[in-house]
Amino acid sequence: MLKPAHIIALCATGAIAHAQCENSFTLALPDASSANYVFEGPLSPANTYDPLPLTSLSFTPDRRPGVWHSFYTGTRWCDPMTYDNPKAQVPHWATAQWDNASPSPLNRLGIKQRFDSFLDEGIRRITINRPGGNVDGQYVPQAHYHHLDDDQKDLLEIDLADWIDDTLTNVDADFELGVFIGSWQSGHPAAPGLGNSVDGTYWDCSDDDTDLGFYYRSDPGNTGTATSITAANCFVDPKEQSSMQETYQNFVPWLDIGCTALWLDNSADSSHTSGTGYLGRDRTIDLIQSPDYAAVNFVGEGIPWYNDSGTHRPETDYLEAMPWMATDSFADNRGWRDTTSTISVDPDTTEAIIVFQSDNGATTLAQMASMRDRGFLIWVSAQSMNSTLSPSSVRRINWLQRLYPELTSSFSGDMADFNGDGTVDCDDYDLFFTNWYDSFVNGSDYFGIWDGDLDGDGDADWDDVNYFGTLSSWTGC
Repeated sequence: MLKPAHIIALCATGAIAHAQCENSFTLALPDASSANYVFEGPLSPANTYDPLPLTSLSFTPDRRPGVWHSFYTGTRWCDPMTYDNPKAQVPHWATAQWDNASPSPLNRLGIKQRFDSFLDEGIRRITINRPGGNVDGQYVPQAHYHHLDDDQKDLLEIDLADWIDDTLTNVDADFELGVFIGSWQSGHPAAPGLGNSVDGTYWDCSDDDTDLGFYYRSDPGNTGTATSITAANCFVDPKEQSSMQETYQNFVPWLDIGCTALWLDNSADSSHTSGTGYLGRDRTIDLIQSPDYAAVNFVGEGIPWYNDSGTHRPETDYLEAMPWMATDSFADNRGWRDTTSTISVDPDTTEAIIVFQSDNGATTLAQMASMRDRGFLIWVSAQSMNSTLSPSSVRRINWLQRLYPELTSSFSGDMADFNGDGTVDCDDYDLFFTNWYDSFVNGSDYFGIWDGDLDGDGDADWDDVNYFGTLSSWTGC
């Protein structure tokens, strides 16, 4: 496990003299002088290592579903009587509330309790979505380590690190915690300096705009008053070693605490059809092979596709080289989420993750099941309220448990509510028998609750029919 051993300024002199941004305070960041990765063209970089060509990569997909847990709400709080939250982080993360079993103060459970609840529901893969929050003027919220305050860094480096170690030791040695690295720029993921008409005076709730300690290159005097900054003024260039050293310094703190997955925003192309623009598929494929990040599970966003006579088909070669992810809205815009769609991927060779954020009753559950049956891997988004997860998040996790047999043993919902719409009626009866009959006659690759295996014995048979009829909440048609 890598451990940060140096206290350095983010944009110091010397090895990273060409830094694109500056900080007003020092951060505990690792020494990046030995970073290998520098991109200089599609699969032909001038590095100290020799990346394999795309067709030579050996990739084994992880087919376990998971939870994408957001630490970002989109709402800023500026009430000093409660807490200042200039970057729109969820309350318990904005105040670095780790272990708080009784929901107080402010009716706020700790992060530990939320993560434990995922484990209790059988989830063994969790990715934190953008804990860095949002700097006003950016298109997307960020997960940059540089944007976290000292309390949040302490929580990560001590409490969360211990929790990960305990989970790996006592719950599941294959548990995976990842972090979604937000990025917006034409360059590379995890860029420490991003910009789009950013005004430093809007970065926090006070008149002191130095609180976040983050300045852009076009503000060399560190006055915190830079305005109208564009990405061209402050970007990470993957062809320059100094930029890649900064990227390394943003990645490694997450790996130090035990994260084994890094989800990279904007790592497919803007058109998803060529090797140029934004990060680009080829730059991503190059990056994942760098010895700087041995044993890291990189996941790229969004799923690369090509245009086949007006149909957006996933690019098989890229999907067989590494995991890729997209939200359900991305899949919907490409026609993949439609239950009549024939677009599929090979579950034996690909890990094409679709994170569902929708909450449309049985319709969403049917879409999840349809995409699962066509080889996509289903995750769900979970947002927090102060005292618990949002009701829609609980429903989505409940739907996930209906789809995947490995989660069935932890299912806490009503099995008679077969379609997960919150009521038990004849629709459940009809759908149960339709799905059960299909699995009974044709078999299934999953045999989850949705497939008619209510008793969890790995098949759909007459025992499941009898079981459905005896469920206490079932009243018959």
